[in-house]
Amino acid sequence: MTVADAPATSARVRKQYEYLPYPHREPSDEKKRLLITGLDELNCVNHYCFRGKRNLLGNFRTLVAGGGTGDAVVFLAHQLQKGMGDIVYVDLSDASQQVARQRLRARGLENRVKWIQGSLLDLPTMNLGKFDYINCSGVLHHLADPNAGLATLSGMLKDDGAIGLMVYGEYGRTGVYHLQNLFRLIGNREASLADQVAEARELLKTLPICNWYKRGAELFQPLESVGDTELLDLFLHTQDRAYTVPQIYDWVEGAGLHFAEWSADARIWYRPSVAFHDDALLDRIEKLPRREQEAACELFWGSIIKHTLWATKQPNTVASWADDDVAPTWTRLAGVLEVRKSILESPTPNWCLDIPKPGNAKIQARCLADEVTKRFVELADGSRTVIGILSQLVSEFPDRDVERLNRECVDVFNVLNANDLLTLRDKSVPFIPG
Repeated sequence: MTVADAPATSARVRKQYEYLPYPHREPSDEKKRLLITGLDELNCVNHYCFRGKRNLLGNFRTLVAGGGTGDAVVFLAHQLQKGMGDIVYVDLSDASQQVARQRLRARGLENRVKWIQGSLLDLPTMNLGKFDYINCSGVLHHLADPNAGLATLSGMLKDDGAIGLMVYGEYGRTGVYHLQNLFRLIGNREASLADQVAEARELLKTLPICNWYKRGAELFQPLESVGDTELLDLFLHTQDRAYTVPQIYDWVEGAGLHFAEWSADARIWYRPSVAFHDDALLDRIEKLPRREQEAACELFWGSIIKHTLWATKQPNTVASWADDDVAPTWTRLAGVLEVRKSILESPTPNWCLDIPKPGNAKIQARCLADEVTKRFVELADGSRTVIGILSQLVSEFPDRDVERLNRECVDVFNVLNANDLLTLRDKSVPFIPG
């Protein structure tokens, strides 16, 4: 598909989302819960994209490109409600925008956002200026030319800006694409969307166990509970492509960006030490370039249905433990899971926590919960810097030198940071409450 196809593709995509805004959301639910989007917890964005040094409550400008029914813009507006910077929402679908607006209206934050109906490809003509952070989740893979879409967004970033992306994974969605091709081949495209959905639902009931979607069905919501909105988006979308790990790196770099990190929802699946347990094999894999290590992991699991990541205009944007001015900071997820309390009250020296992951999987976070670990966790209150914590530990544990204590703290931090439970933030910038 070429750039010349873009207007027709946009029209078809807009028609779909005007009919059934995606994902389905009830604005009244905002009174009882806050949905968290993993790409947009701003303390994590700061850690991975700005070395932990950006004041996100200052003139920090954010753009949600293809905002849909509002998950990202709601969470960002919630976190930035006391911030000074702009929040801009853009989407093709008026129906989707109305749902997003109603959700923020329920929170008293509708006026915190500038609302635009239109294509993200037209952003350069809208005189919006440059942005510090852009969220574009589940959008670019629906464009006729995703390369043009990412290049457009890259051009909307400040020189040190960052973007959070989600696009589909090719291998994990193998069965989905088989069914998409089937429906394109035998479906009645002249029928209304409602009739196409109904016909597809009936056919899906008859799938044999050997069908590739049925074989990998545990990666997705059970078919019997999939609503019309989700069914249309999953199986009948008019424009849909997916990526492998090497394609992700090439795509990001082709837009003048640097790969920063995978989001916590996905990160663990790209780590060779999680996939490969033979020491000799693991040693060989870990000598490969990072992208090849992660490509091997993707092929090993075969179940990654989406890639979620941060990309940045500048290289080397992840906060460093070696920076004396950073303070370990607990994330909102850590608060929800009560991680700090769990470690401090661990009855055994071997702490373990089950962390749910997509596809009904769970990863266990494990660390040694001895007296040093518990004291480190206690001191990591978001205000003490790394050097301050180590100085205190040295005074309290004179039998251990600073190198040993530092190594023990780093081990605990790495376990927790791997799942975005603990991040680093410069002592000079304010904490963003979840």
